[in-house]
Amino acid sequence: MRVNVKMKIPNRIRVGILKLGLLSVVAAIGAGCTSGQDRMPLIVAVPARQMSKAPFVIAADQGLYEKHGLDVELWLGEPAFEGGVKTHLRLWTSVRMLLGLEEAPEPDITTDGYTPRMLDQMKDPGAPRLIALGSTDCSLHFYVIARPEIKSLEELKGKRLGLNSDVSTSNFAGLLMIQRMGWDRVQDISIMIPGRMEDLRKGRVDGIVGNDGDLEAAQREGFPVLEHTQDWNERVAGTSIMVTREWLQDPMHREAVRRFLMATAEAVALFHQRPELVVEVLMKWEGMDREIAESRYKRTDYIPRKPYPCVEGIENTMRLHDSNEMRRYQPEDFYDDSFMRELDESGFLDGLYK
Repeated sequence: MRVNVKMKIPNRIRVGILKLGLLSVVAAIGAGCTSGQDRMPLIVAVPARQMSKAPFVIAADQGLYEKHGLDVELWLGEPAFEGGVKTHLRLWTSVRMLLGLEEAPEPDITTDGYTPRMLDQMKDPGAPRLIALGSTDCSLHFYVIARPEIKSLEELKGKRLGLNSDVSTSNFAGLLMIQRMGWDRVQDISIMIPGRMEDLRKGRVDGIVGNDGDLEAAQREGFPVLEHTQDWNERVAGTSIMVTREWLQDPMHREAVRRFLMATAEAVALFHQRPELVVEVLMKWEGMDREIAESRYKRTDYIPRKPYPCVEGIENTMRLHDSNEMRRYQPEDFYDDSFMRELDESGFLDGLYK
């Protein structure tokens, strides 16, 4: 006589069994990863998802990091569109973090707007002292969007201008606009922080300095776009490849940086030469539909073909945000262009476009 006995396994035991099983998987993965052990590991943070970040995603999608001898974990910010890739971790790291065996380490390289990082360093003595080694964006490309009854920049005088942060590149654009208009930033306009598209819809601000997503919303909803700041031909320290000087002192880290800049430069070349590939990557990684991806690509001619640091943008930031603390620094304290100059002088950069 066969007796079937059903046992209820406590959750804590189930979790233990699951962990034991996953540990076996981890061990197998670890053993199988030795074939790629000659690649240099690198953690790269990409906190936001502007178009200027696309080359880093293209490099991951097209295997350029592996081509240049890197094993890159790409930490991506949250996608703005449903279906976008959340992040790009090594499976080994993902499983170990899932099991609680490893906390998220600090990134080796951060790719983000450098003007905000400069201002953070001026205000916060504990902020990381990051230098820029390269950049995929030195252009000021924002949109001044207003309430329907406002038809020109001049009509914003005496009104409320919304900016998303007091240290962002959009803040840089807003302050530069005030300067260009000859206004006093205290007497002639009210700066509201944060002030975004939703605040404009609800009448809490009269205008904002917005990004691509705000432009698309304004076009759908009938808000007037008063100005495209790219028309000013001004330079800002935009999306930059940043590290600390201390980290860079290690010869192995310097080699990893050289390889990363080579992969980035090659991805930039693909960005300019293969529009359809860019659109497909944006659809796959960002979750954009084809129409939005194609529209954004057409507006992204500002990505430099040679991704040098934004020296002119750094100098402009120092002038616009002049202060006692800022005067302690020289522009050279904020960047190191030796890696890019080496790649340029070797003919590597020009060779990508032949």
